[in-house]
Amino acid sequence: MLTRITFALAPLALFALSAPAAAQDCDAAHATAATFAQATGDVPLGSCIAIEGIVVGRTLVADERARYRPATRENDPSSSGAVLGLYSDHHFEAPTRVRVIGILFDCDAAAAHARAANPQVITMAIGYCHYFHGRTFRARVVTDLGPAPLTRLLRADAGPDLGNLSPLSDGDVRRQMADAVTRFIIAVRTGDRTAVAAMHGGGPGGTRSPGELAEIERLIFEDATSPFAALRGTGDVSIEIFGWRAPLWADADWHAARARTGTAEAIACFSGHPNAAVLWPIDSRDADNISGRPYACTRITLSGTGADAPASFDSQQARSGVAEPR
Repeated sequence: MLTRITFALAPLALFALSAPAAAQDCDAAHATAATFAQATGDVPLGSCIAIEGIVVGRTLVADERARYRPATRENDPSSSGAVLGLYSDHHFEAPTRVRVIGILFDCDAAAAHARAANPQVITMAIGYCHYFHGRTFRARVVTDLGPAPLTRLLRADAGPDLGNLSPLSDGDVRRQMADAVTRFIIAVRTGDRTAVAAMHGGGPGGTRSPGELAEIERLIFEDATSPFAALRGTGDVSIEIFGWRAPLWADADWHAARARTGTAEAIACFSGHPNAAVLWPIDSRDADNISGRPYACTRITLSGTGADAPASFDSQQARSGVAEPR
């Protein structure tokens, strides 16, 4: 006998947890106030809670520092203690402070519940749970408390524990990266478009499309508002090479897998500011090359571990980013 298997996209069918009555009655009269520490910690799943935070895309975050807090579990932003996934009928174009009443659930637990309820249906989550694990929130009531523009944190304000970047340690990899960075900045400052295109995968046998290369050239050589504009000239330039910090959840197997890749990655940033050392990004998401940044950045990949390992570059501009500190 053939078994019929169907697929279901389930953004909110996954919310049928252990407290259906609470879900039906989740309003201001039934909600319990909760902090982010509680909501990401020991508050029971299925609880109706009221919480205040900032909506940023598909997430509800505690404050502007939340985006820099490291997670303690892989691909689980809520394990940082400052982020919840968010499902809501309200959409905000920009970060907005809100007070939300809704049901707390967990992506994986909800998916397991849905599979157990109907084993013949392959349930695929959409929205936040399609991309991440961890604690998530289904909003029932959303109160707009006003704009909440986010500001980029500097290391002096963030302390040592926030962000995922730190200066690459001395050694062979840093020396190889430094050699590649020198070639790159010389090409930028001399207007050598052919060399820059080759570094970014252009030329014969290259992997970049003409359209992609045109965008990179525009960013580096043409856009007057690009952070690279300040590098086109003869003034002094400060350079720092950053590596990624190992995630808090990394174990021996993770480090061994990284070593087996035979590649190394870094982010090089350039600045003409005399106080560049205090302005560098502390997180890779801020190495975004948006207008107004006091630095420009490029990502470098070394393919191999030898002294002659080739280096490839990726210089992109994000569509948006957090504001510069005043």
